[in-house]
Amino acid sequence: CLAARGVPFRIVDRSGRAGGAYPVMYRGITLASPTSMTPLPGLPPLTKNLYTTVPEYCEYLARYVERHDLARTIERGEVTEIARDGEGEGSGFRVVIDRAPALARAVVVATGMWGSPVKPDLETEIPSIHAGDWRGPSAHADERIVIVGGATSVVEIAEELARAGRRVVVSARSGVKT
Repeated sequence: CLAARGVPFRIVDRSGRAGGAYPVMYRGITLASPTSMTPLPGLPPLTKNLYTTVPEYCEYLARYVERHDLARTIERGEVTEIARDGEGEGSGFRVVIDRAPALARAVVVATGMWGSPVKPDLETEIPSIHAGDWRGPSAHADERIVIVGGATSVVEIAEELARAGRRVVVSARSGVKT
């Protein structure tokens, strides 16, 4: 959208490729958002199914990058700081990318849900994993599983466990976002 309007931009990604966590996510996940809510500007969804799977969405993102010729614009780098640069109209932001400062009029932050996982230090012998490390019910065939949290990944993992015939226990401090 920015390119179509002649606005200069940079796409910086820690991995140097489009797709964020999707290329490394467990392939058995079905996204919790309906397919009608997942398309990006300028490319209709690939599937007509009510919900999109991770592999389908990965394919969609690859087609999006190709259609909009974005591969050549994605830089490998890590943003470590964003701060206001000046005050009032015309001010922008100072962005530090791999220890090098850059100036920008605007910044879009799209860190995703897996960029900085919170892994609490549990004082227990019970093994725990983060949703980003989930590899499906078969990887935990003989284990009782309690899913802790209330966000999208909890719903996705709980639904997958239920489809596999497993008893689902969810623990959430303030409810599950459905």
